[in-house]
Amino acid sequence: MHINAVHITEVTFEDAAAGPVNADQRDFYRLTLAGTAENAERNAETSFEDFARRAGETGPDLPARRLLLARTPDGEAAATASLILPRRENTHMVGVGVYVVPGRRRRGIARALMVECLAGVRGTGREIVWVGAVGSGSPGEAVAAALGLRPVYSYVRQVLEIEGADPAAWRAEPPAGFRLELWTDAAPEALVESYARARSAIGGAPLQRSVLRYPEWTVERVRAHEERWRRLGERHAVMAAVHEESGEVAAITELSYPSADAKRIEQQYTTVLPAFRRRGLAVWIKGAMMLWLVERHPRARLVATGTAADNAGMIAVNARIGYRTIGAWTNYEAELAQVEARLGASPGSSRSPDGL
Repeated sequence: MHINAVHITEVTFEDAAAGPVNADQRDFYRLTLAGTAENAERNAETSFEDFARRAGETGPDLPARRLLLARTPDGEAAATASLILPRRENTHMVGVGVYVVPGRRRRGIARALMVECLAGVRGTGREIVWVGAVGSGSPGEAVAAALGLRPVYSYVRQVLEIEGADPAAWRAEPPAGFRLELWTDAAPEALVESYARARSAIGGAPLQRSVLRYPEWTVERVRAHEERWRRLGERHAVMAAVHEESGEVAAITELSYPSADAKRIEQQYTTVLPAFRRRGLAVWIKGAMMLWLVERHPRARLVATGTAADNAGMIAVNARIGYRTIGAWTNYEAELAQVEARLGASPGSSRSPDGL
């Protein structure tokens, strides 16, 4: 399809593993990494094979996706867009992400992609548009403003550079009445039910002004999630603090990494159940996880994490074990009807809001 002097193609990755890789797949991957690097929200250390495996995933519990690539009349890959349609929680929402290469911005390309992404969404029960991971001071802020999107959730990214870090900061005094449990493949049968409850407890954390809903975890969902890790070849390590008297998982933290020799590690969620807070569990399990990481994965060089900007307690915990803050990002939301009105009435319209 041709819109505003660009040709928009839908890109699929279901067949990418079988090959050969086509030009649209390769350019979508390349521009996605360029957008990630420019936004600096995450490191672009992702191989095409890993990217394609994730982008081509399907399943009843996974969001439906539509991936678009825009080319100029001379064939230059100028922009990408991703439409995300959750299938379990958050079926009232639609996620959209757009990246336009620097030399092609403010020419209506972002608008054309947004219009194409949202075509057909109205009437499906999805009323909220969600745009995530917009860096402070990035071009995405102008796009969000042009679409009338509201900032609803702000967070900071923090990194811990292993070289030069002080391992003494990771050796916290074990709180009385708790023991550590660590697993890298699947949660032990004796703990999986309690672990599922602990993961669901993450939903008790406020999401600021967002209408996003946290998932509810069951044993079945945990096992399906673990099977997905194995299918993708992704590594995860979970450290849990277990309350000796009750046998309940009281606190959990998780690392993920693409391979055994990865240099960059992602620190995922950390949570302490309300009944066990203010006992030093967060510092203890995160420090213990770092000691395990440097022993088992000596090639690791950096650990990165994201924390809600208003979660001063966890930001302080991270700082205590050696993290430093590198920037701030924001998620945005708005009613679908409002975004559509800002975009204009028809895909062929030349009208484009400022910033698009």
